[in-house]
Amino acid sequence: MTLFFWTALGLLLPLFGTAAGAAAVFFCKRGFGARKSAALDGMAAGVMTAAAVFSLLLPAIEGAEGWGAFAFLPATAGLLLGGGVLRLCHAALPKKDGRMAAITAVTLHNLPEGLAVGVLFSALLAGDGGAPLPAALAISLGIAIQNVPEGAIVSLPLRSMGRRPLSAFLLGTASGAVEPLAALLTLPLAPLVG
Repeated sequence: MTLFFWTALGLLLPLFGTAAGAAAVFFCKRGFGARKSAALDGMAAGVMTAAAVFSLLLPAIEGAEGWGAFAFLPATAGLLLGGGVLRLCHAALPKKDGRMAAITAVTLHNLPEGLAVGVLFSALLAGDGGAPLPAALAISLGIAIQNVPEGAIVSLPLRSMGRRPLSAFLLGTASGAVEPLAALLTLPLAPLVG
């Protein structure tokens, strides 16, 4: 198979994970109550918090070698900036629609994941000796697996609010569509990376 095929697959894997999670609406009854919704929101918060701490914040702190004792500052600044952006988005949304805030948060959260996958495959295309193909695909697959509950987190509450299953599925999947789009934005950088 060609490198183009593997790159396309790598860029699309996270979207496939989101779609797999969003497909849960086809297997759940309409009566997805407040308790189950609260439990799903709690699970989502736990998954996202763990992913943020263990996969993003700690590696960012470890990677800030030149900062010495203040290695936590770049990661802390990024965390506060990201929180501020989400707070502004939340403030801009109608207060009565908490689900839209959740959809926006998940969608924004997917943007840097797509950029990360795109950077990996840009380096691979540039042939700069970065991550080998199996490692790039493994990271893309890991993001896809993490996206499964995120697709459900968006689609299941929409279904319980009265959306038809296909509509809830499409909106859940759309929350992950930003990932391959963001990844595509980084591919033109391949010549600059090499």
